[in-house]
Amino acid sequence: MSETLLVIISILLFLMLLLIVFFIITFFIKKRTHHSILKLHPYLGRMRYLLEKIGPEFRQYWFDHDTDGKPFSRYDFQSVMFLAKYRSEILGFGSKRDFEASGYYIANTLFPILTEELSVNLTQEREGKKYVIHKEGLFSRREKLTADTTNLWLYEEDDAIIVGENRKYPWKLHGMFGASATSYGAIGENYILASGFGAKMAGGSWINTGEGGVIPEHLHTGANIVAQIGPGLFGYRDEDGNFSMGKFMEKAKESNIRAFELKFGQGAKIRGGHLEGQKVNEKIASVRNVRKGETINSPNRFSFLKNAADTL
Repeated sequence: MSETLLVIISILLFLMLLLIVFFIITFFIKKRTHHSILKLHPYLGRMRYLLEKIGPEFRQYWFDHDTDGKPFSRYDFQSVMFLAKYRSEILGFGSKRDFEASGYYIANTLFPILTEELSVNLTQEREGKKYVIHKEGLFSRREKLTADTTNLWLYEEDDAIIVGENRKYPWKLHGMFGASATSYGAIGENYILASGFGAKMAGGSWINTGEGGVIPEHLHTGANIVAQIGPGLFGYRDEDGNFSMGKFMEKAKESNIRAFELKFGQGAKIRGGHLEGQKVNEKIASVRNVRKGETINSPNRFSFLKNAADTL
């Protein structure tokens, strides 16, 4: 009987201790916050912020429809991912998309084009790797990375796009896709190396430097490069921020810089590009010809171009 009583007393003391700790924590949480929700509901309020943080992941896997999402739906993303990772081009019969909706321009035909009739160069191959699925269960997927060879999809010689046809060194473009503009500073060296080596492996492809300038890693990949010149003239400016023909000619002499692109506007960034000073290290400052540790604001247009006539 005494042992039973001792156990009951121990449990009660433990519960009382938990209650005391709970009230102490609640007191300090309420006292130290100025947020009304957290002050009135210290625990549920924090649960709300937790749910807000994990909300995008839940919507991505559970609630979003396969064809929802901008700019790419889950269906688009998975199609590209499976093709790259598993080399799988097989799609299930039927579709979840509404092909009769406005915007679709592909329609069934009684006499479709045969594969061998496509105007595409499939003669070149690249060695790579792919994943082979051995077993796919409810909670796991057993897969193995194996060697693989794939054909490059390139334009035929007559269909190749020529950039600077009348220039001394025209660029004949056989690839269909390249890496779009992303500035060094917004992304790091590893991304540039990965996309650059990938573009070179793809054949006929290219990478765009973005307005952050050309760094050694761009050139090291050996990929074709489109060097972008933005309103901030980063990498092409003198000490006063004006356009430097000398800096431009230095880049033009690089053999794998095949073209220059002028970035006339900033897209959705109404007031222009922005890079916090704490991110502007010595390398970024050197490449962009700005001061280390100083916040960079790129204008939303070139200051010396006020209309279409000025661009000519």
